Order: sequence, then C-alpha cells, then structure tokens
Amino acid sequence: MSQYEKKQSKTARKADALRWNRNWIAIGILLISCHGLCPAQDTLATPLTDQEMAGMLRLSEGDLPCMISAPHGGRQVVPGVAPRTGDGMAKGASGFFAGRDSFTEELALQVIDCLEERLQAKPFQVISSVHRKYVDFNRPVDIAIESSRIEPLYQRYHDALASYANQIKQRFPGGLLLDIHGQGTRRDLVYRGTQNGRTVQRLIDAFGIDAHSGSQSLFGMLQQRGWGIYPIPLDGKEQAGFTGGHIVRTYGSHTPFGLEAIQLEFGADYRSNQEARSKTAEDLADVIIAFLDRYHLWHRVAAPVDLGPPRPDRTQLQGSGR
Repeated sequence: MSQYEKKQSKTARKADALRWNRNWIAIGILLISCHGLCPAQDTLATPLTDQEMAGMLRLSEGDLPCMISAPHGGRQVVPGVAPRTGDGMAKGASGFFAGRDSFTEELALQVIDCLEERLQAKPFQVISSVHRKYVDFNRPVDIAIESSRIEPLYQRYHDALASYANQIKQRFPGGLLLDIHGQGTRRDLVYRGTQNGRTVQRLIDAFGIDAHSGSQSLFGMLQQRGWGIYPIPLDGKEQAGFTGGHIVRTYGSHTPFGLEAIQLEFGADYRSNQEARSKTAEDLADVIIAFLDRYHLWHRVAAPVDLGPPRPDRTQLQGSGR
C-alpha cells in the first residue's frame, strides 16, 4: 500500500470513529431528554382496581359511637407502585415520613375485639394493612402519595372516615375517634394529640375543660390505670410533633364531622409484644366505655363499666415490652 493509500485509510478510520461517537452522544441526549420530560413509569400506570385493593384496608361499619383508625401499622406491598422518596418535601411531624408504626394495626384490632367482648357491639373501624412507604393516610394528599396509581386507596380510606363520621353523627348524640399511632421518643409513654384541645372542642364546650384535661378525661382515666401519659399535667401543652395530625384535624369536633378526635402515640411498652398489647387493649376498651357513658355519647341499657381502684404503674408489670 502506497503512502497516499495509507493516509487515506487512516483518515477514513478517524471519520468512522467520529461518526460513531456523534451517534452515541445523540442517543445519550435523547435518553436524558426523555428522562426529564417523560413521567415516571408508575405515574402512567392505571389506578388500583377494587380487586387489587381488596385486603389492603379493613373498613367496617359499627354499632357504637366510636371509630378506631390505624393508618401506619401495615406491612403490605402495593404492586406497581414505587416507595415514596419525599424528594423536595418538608420532612418531620407534618411533612414526609415513611417509617412504619409497628404493631399498631394489631393493637387497634385487639381494642376492637375487647369492645365487642364487653358490649356485643363493634366500633367503626378504618385500618390500613399497607406499608406507609407507599401511602401516608395521615397527611394531605399532596404529601401522602407520589403515584396516581395509589390515589384510589388513599381516597377510599378517607371516604370511609367521612362516611362513618356522618353515620355516627346521625345515629348518636356524639362520637369518639381514636387515631392509633406509635412513637419512638419514649417507650414508656403515650402522647395525647388533640391540637391542644381543638379537635375535642365540642366536648369542652359541653362539659368544661376537665372533660379534656381532668381526672375523668380519656387520658385522666388511663393515668388512673397506671399508664405513663403526656402531657403532665393534663392541662399542659401537648408535645410538639405529637399534637395530632391530618386525621384528627379533619374529622374532629371543631369540624362539621363533629367527632371528639384524639390521636394516641403509643410507646413500645404498650405495643411491642402480645402481652403488652393485650393489657393495653383491655385498659383502653374499658376507658372508652366509661368515656362514652360519662359524656353521654350514646344511649344504652347496660350498666357502666366499673374501672375499680387505680392500677399499678405499668413499669411494674412483667412483659411490658422493655
């Protein structure tokens, strides 16, 4: 091969390499543009169907002027929905959080069972079996979900809360909503969340402030049974971060839904094992019944529950979850 031919061949190879590199650059630009402009895969997915949502929520009408909500204790995966990331969202008590409140689903179900055993009647129930990393029912929808596919599940949870609240209001003189949660700040405490009394405003207006923060309030009666509670004193300010979230703010008695709405944030000692949950559920069921009686939230024939003398502090009980 002559020098001229060698030079031409080398020039051709360089031109081929340049064209090859340009093609790959063009492909890369196209992929980057598509990633930036095209929606994420799960936002294009079809919404969950009724069949797909079966078993994700426990929704049940009741016979009592009481509703139990437990939004954060589930474990289930939602097919076709990526876990939430919270990108660009505020984090913390009223913002993005994806951690599970372990054993609160089980605790809520045990409270319901205890009430049924005592009264042969059930409270209304709205309980999630889905992991919080996919949906947070205790946040406004713009924080609660990141995929349109799961929006029907979020809506179903809140439709049930609204429907049951309206049924209670129509059938009874008043109603109680307990929203069950778990916290890791103090394992030996249960924090009250009422927006510092705002979500039980009708109760306070009718019976005075002691109905919210006195010895015969819900938390006052729990304290008499040996529970570690907060705030102490009962008329003190509720703990920042545990003052009551989206559910009690939406359905409390300061709203047209009209339920006396209280968020309970349980430490591990009250929920981390079967013995602890059983004791917690029995205590809470008895106090719920006494509360409904004392504040005339229902009409019934059966005699009120006798709470008996104060119980020992829970830290003295074996199997408390420590």
